[in-house]
Amino acid sequence: MTLLVCHREAGRLNLYADTRISGAEGALSETGPKILTLPIRVSHGHPEPLPPVPGAYGFALAGSTLAAMSAFALASNILQSLVTPEPPRLPSVAGVAELLRKLGEHYGRETGLVFEGFVVGPDSEGGEPFGFSIGPAMNENRFTMVTSELDRDRRGLWALGSGAAPYMEFAQAHRPWPAVLNSVRAFIAANVDPKVGGHLQVGRCEADGFSPHMMLEPGTDGLVTASFLGVRDDEIGLVDGLDLGVDAMGPPSAFCDGAFSRQEVRGAEGTYRGFWRAPAEEPS
Repeated sequence: MTLLVCHREAGRLNLYADTRISGAEGALSETGPKILTLPIRVSHGHPEPLPPVPGAYGFALAGSTLAAMSAFALASNILQSLVTPEPPRLPSVAGVAELLRKLGEHYGRETGLVFEGFVVGPDSEGGEPFGFSIGPAMNENRFTMVTSELDRDRRGLWALGSGAAPYMEFAQAHRPWPAVLNSVRAFIAANVDPKVGGHLQVGRCEADGFSPHMMLEPGTDGLVTASFLGVRDDEIGLVDGLDLGVDAMGPPSAFCDGAFSRQEVRGAEGTYRGFWRAPAEEPS
């Protein structure tokens, strides 16, 4: 299992998770991705087509990695293959959650393995981002998956996974926390639940969509390490000379000049968003 936390604050939904994937004999991985982007592309099925509409929603998973990743992989392919004869639009968050629910039900009945999770996305009518939880249930002695919309009027948090109840108790016992991020990080480090561990991973949904974030950790040597969904930035490296340009989260001490192994952001227009590096100077 795992710990998933969804936190609503003004204008955004934040997702937090640990990175440990466990099996019957203990931890299988300490760097498992559990907060994922659902890429969307809706095309216009018309003799004179309009440009496709892209989007990105968020999915966080707990439970069976096989069932959740299978549902995620198929949903990702489906959501990038949507078409409409009308002017293209993104599907609703409810519609995407329903797709994940149906796929979770399919793989649950096929394999006997189940998952739970969160689906988050922007409001098509311009309101604040919102989300749904997905989880297993029994209906007349028959396995099913159900969705539940997260209360849009509530400023607070929701938790799923085997670590959900222990985390809520831990957070209450150590209040006040300066940030939910810090409470989740401390819970993972405290090893309260043996199925929750590894590192912290984060994603954020705002009005323009969802993206996983880089995590920054300052060390005692003054250097800052950066990881993306549990894997260190220096292990990922460049992809055919291209960098990973995402926003980052971490304690204020991580955002100091000279704390990064890669400090330059190259590009005539400064289009990179790699905020885990030191601020780049204007090219001379």
